[in-house]
Amino acid sequence: MRKHYLLIVLLGGFAIALSVLGGLFALNHSLERKANVLGMDWGRYIENKIEKQNLFRPGHGADQPLSEIERRYVVRAFESVLSVGHIFQIDLYGVSCDCHIGLDAIEMANSPNFKLPAHHLEKNSSAHSHNVYHAEFRTFGGIPTDLAALNAMALANARTIEILRENAPSLPSTYAAIHHTVLTDGAPAYILRLMVNLERQNAQFSTLIFFGMATGGLILALGIGFPLWRLLHSMKTAREADARAAFLAKHDVLTGLHNRNSFQERFPKIVDAAIAARRSGLLFLFDLNGFKEVNDFYGHDTGDALLAHFAQVLLKHSPEDAYVARLGGDEFVIVLPDVPEDVKDITGLLDMPQKLSFPLGSGDEQVTAGICGGVVRFPQDGTVAADLVQMADLALYTAKSNRSGEIRAYVPEMTEIFQERLSQKEDFRKALKRQEIVPYFQPIVHAQTGRVEGFEALARWQHPKLGLVGPSAFSEAIKDGELSGKLGVTMFMQVVEHMADWKKRGIPFKRVAMNATNGDLKRPNLAEEVLNVLEENGLSPSQLTVEVTENCLFGDDKPAFLEHLERLRQAGCNIALDDFGTGYSSITQLKELPITIVKIDKSFIDNILENPDDQSIIDALNALSQAMEFDLVLEGVETPEQLDYLRSCGFTFIQGYFFSEPIPPSEVGPFVAFQNNPKADTAFNPIPLLNRSKTALR
Repeated sequence: MRKHYLLIVLLGGFAIALSVLGGLFALNHSLERKANVLGMDWGRYIENKIEKQNLFRPGHGADQPLSEIERRYVVRAFESVLSVGHIFQIDLYGVSCDCHIGLDAIEMANSPNFKLPAHHLEKNSSAHSHNVYHAEFRTFGGIPTDLAALNAMALANARTIEILRENAPSLPSTYAAIHHTVLTDGAPAYILRLMVNLERQNAQFSTLIFFGMATGGLILALGIGFPLWRLLHSMKTAREADARAAFLAKHDVLTGLHNRNSFQERFPKIVDAAIAARRSGLLFLFDLNGFKEVNDFYGHDTGDALLAHFAQVLLKHSPEDAYVARLGGDEFVIVLPDVPEDVKDITGLLDMPQKLSFPLGSGDEQVTAGICGGVVRFPQDGTVAADLVQMADLALYTAKSNRSGEIRAYVPEMTEIFQERLSQKEDFRKALKRQEIVPYFQPIVHAQTGRVEGFEALARWQHPKLGLVGPSAFSEAIKDGELSGKLGVTMFMQVVEHMADWKKRGIPFKRVAMNATNGDLKRPNLAEEVLNVLEENGLSPSQLTVEVTENCLFGDDKPAFLEHLERLRQAGCNIALDDFGTGYSSITQLKELPITIVKIDKSFIDNILENPDDQSIIDALNALSQAMEFDLVLEGVETPEQLDYLRSCGFTFIQGYFFSEPIPPSEVGPFVAFQNNPKADTAFNPIPLLNRSKTALR
């Protein structure tokens, strides 16, 4: 870029210099042409006058000087030329006679036929001075008398026009000498030298050429200046873009902190420097509990504002020498490069708040999220930067598992837990291939009659060593999008197979609910696949309930997910919103979502008998369900007292351990027979643990 800039400057300077030289050449050339035209014209005029009188005829030699009449004739001819003003001096060389013609300024002024302007006269001019302006003209006969010399002089001056400039009172500021050669029989007879006044022409031509040069300079300035401005502007823009790119390469756009690239480059150097100086340092890894829910429910703008606020909180609680960076999402790091080794409570060193609150809009509503962190000491816990980051992540994971607002220090046992997490995912992947994941069914019962209204299918793992285990044993595996999608397909195919079998056997199960994960809802043809499988097994769409959590419906994929659910609802399937009240659900979402069933989370039922707030919420939801025409299912009913209270409130659908824990497919038939026919003679008792009679279900 600089080479282009210098090239343009050099070209512009060269063009300007060339323009100046061209202007001077054009001025000189124009003056020469004007001098030539004037000199030749007046030279021919004088030549004609002299030839008309045959003054310098052959034989007119030194012994025959010009008569007074001839002399005056020549004087008048010269006067007529000088009076015009173009010619201010005339000299004649090489005549064949020895003669003298002269007229000084006084004689010219007193001549009755010659009126010279007053400003052309010099008061103190000499009568015989050759340099008096318009004052004297002479002819010098016999100079030279050598015809060869005269011929050489004529040839030497035939094409020579010299523009002269002098600062003298008796001369024009700009003039030229024109030599007019008169030939007789092909040989020079005499030479007329006419001194041409070019002051006026010089002024005119200078103005014209200056205007042309100014116009050309303006065009040149525009022609060069605009590209030069564009070049300079582009260079400035490029510098700013380079500076911006360099900043973005090492900094996070949202928070202004260092980014992952910067951290990966800087942190190993900090660790190496600490080892070399025998110092101790700390690496903190933070994230926000509940950030995903905030981001999904309130939108990315609010989520971004929360992250920016979190970054300011981290900076506020960090020492001046701390290195603070955002790794991505809601993950942040703080590196303290020099911490005394005798500090014991490294988790409380930053005095970080447990919770982050951010005002939403101009009202009193606030968005909150818990702050969790993990910390590792270097080089005591490790000397490799990547290992230290993994250790801090393990400590963070442990803190998130316990409670929000906690910062946990890394201990070696956490690595074992991490390996267990990886091992669980791999074992679960193998379990899916070995078909060890099977559905168990928990009944949904009519609160007033006790009859079975449906079932919820729940995944269980028939572990070869641990026996039958619930979701807590493979919770980490379910968080994996790929494994959760495979789990959904496996469960759905088995559940449909059992539903088809119950239908053949005449077991009245009404409808079965299945949980749909994010992995399920991301399948592009989910609705078509589900409906096709139901049709192939002779089942009605109304016999299937698709349960989704509110977290599935408030993310970036919400439009696609809603399209799947709407397609299923229109086909006759039931859509249930599971765990309502545990996240950010609102009445607006209930209105917008294509749901037919809302399942109230167990946390509202646990203290329903003692907590008036829970009672008010449950009553309000019951009234809302009737107004908006969706069914309510209350989860987590475990005691007769809870059942009696909910029944008195008019609730219809109940689910919980009071009726039954999840049962295998083989026990669904006996349970339905037992629950729907109180007079049936059957020994089936689904929950011996509760030790309740069959009449207690009524």
